Amino acid sequence: HDGPCEINTQCLELCLATLDPLCGTDGRTYFNSCYLEADTCKNPHLNLRVDFNGQCGEKIQRPEICYALHDPVCGTDGKTYSNSCYLKVEACKNPHLKLSVDYDGEC
Repeated sequence: HDGPCEINTQCLELCLATLDPLCGTDGRTYFNSCYLEADTCKNPHLNLRVDFNGQCGEKIQRPEICYALHDPVCGTDGKTYSNSCYLKVEACKNPHLKLSVDYDGEC
């Protein structure tokens, strides 16, 4: 288009250097959620989300035991799990789903 490009000033933010890696749906490892959110804001067309916590390429460990603690989480599949452990078990059973916690609480 003609004229100067507009900069979305809402995306200009500083992120703390707190290491809490997560893997984005673009296959890139982000230092923490702030960095992923900044990229999401700058590139909204990518529809970027958290794929899973940890570095990309890391395999999710299947839990040996899940305790019956009721601490619901909503999975990226739109289902409510009793706690994150049960979600991890489901993620291991169905790796093609690339299942992760969407948010804490029921869906």
